[in-house]
Amino acid sequence: MFFLPQKHTAVYSATDPEGSLKDASKGKVVIVAGAGRGIGKAMAHTFAATGVRGLVLISRTKAQLEQTGSEIRTAYPECVVRAFALNISQPDAVREVFEQSASTFGQADVLLANAGTAGIVFACITSVTRCVFSVKHGRSSDQ
Repeated sequence: MFFLPQKHTAVYSATDPEGSLKDASKGKVVIVAGAGRGIGKAMAHTFAATGVRGLVLISRTKAQLEQTGSEIRTAYPECVVRAFALNISQPDAVREVFEQSASTFGQADVLLANAGTAGIVFACITSVTRCVFSVKHGRSSDQ
């Protein structure tokens, strides 16, 4: 069963950050969690291409995060990039990043919550469920 009449595997005019979306995010501040690779990295590049003034990148993997930040700073020098390596399941670390972001940029306009957590499925279902819940709902896993 197909839900879409046409499958797109490449950028097309309605989704082209260099086309009709060129200034869609001009002057905005965007926070991207999971920015080190995959969808988060691609979205960070896309937001930078659409004119954001500030980009806050979050990822657990420092090397990947630094690579993403470096690529964006080179390609879009007008975009101010702040990068933070942290585990988003730790509320104090997340709070600190948001406080630093607010002191640098003021209020964020967009939050792309693209980070998640995973583990061995049957190892300890209760603790895994508690951890996933804490990531998705901003609560400490020990509450």
